[in-house]
Amino acid sequence: MSNVSFDEFSQKFLDEINVNIEDIKDKTLGEIPEYDSMGKINISLLIEELFNFQVEYDDLSSASTIENLYNMCLINKK
Repeated sequence: MSNVSFDEFSQKFLDEINVNIEDIKDKTLGEIPEYDSMGKINISLLIEELFNFQVEYDDLSSASTIENLYNMCLINKK
């Protein structure tokens, strides 16, 4: 299990794509304009840094919420 909490991941996610959303749990990733192709590249680098694995671009696109993305990282962490 990762030692990265959901709250820590959420904050780093928001910092990485340079947005300020109070309750990101209520948003889908598609509702965040900054989570575009460049944003996904930045998030993939963040995931690699935090969880020590490389995430596929398709996986970034298939995650519907930040919580879904976080859970995917926990499952895929090696």
